[in-house]
Amino acid sequence: MGELVIVAELDLSYSFESGLEAWVPNSADVSGPGVTWSIDTSSDVTSVGSGAARFRLDNAEGDGKIWLERAFEVAPETAYEVQITFDLASAESGNPWRVLAGAHDASPSSAAQLTVQDATTAGTGYEWTERSYTVRATSTAAGRIVVVLGLWGTSEESRTYYVDNVHLVFTRSN
Repeated sequence: MGELVIVAELDLSYSFESGLEAWVPNSADVSGPGVTWSIDTSSDVTSVGSGAARFRLDNAEGDGKIWLERAFEVAPETAYEVQITFDLASAESGNPWRVLAGAHDASPSSAAQLTVQDATTAGTGYEWTERSYTVRATSTAAGRIVVVLGLWGTSEESRTYYVDNVHLVFTRSN
């Protein structure tokens, strides 16, 4: 008998060379006084090509969460493992913030629905680190999974981060 080979159903890459490439900015816990945020593209700091997604958060309340999300069409009501790999540039000097990276059956509507991963990395100047997470999600009856990439500001500071070289692999799971 032959060896079982598992083939990815979707294998996608994004480098933000042409804007946000259908990724949509979203946020939670950013309504307090003095809290401002934005997610756009920039050529300031890149790991691949000439563009990257720039995340800015003036986190005056100390608990803001900002992210990019994008919906993907997959088989209906099917469980998937989603491997999320991307480059993250950080120049923080204080307490690390947290990385948000997950897959959901709908756009998160509250902070409690976000998948919190490990801490960002302190460095001198913007330094790129590769992040890779494998998460599970079950698609909706319409065959939809929403992938989220972002940051949770865990201190009352203003920071800017960059995300580039995003790679997503969707594989049906048992």
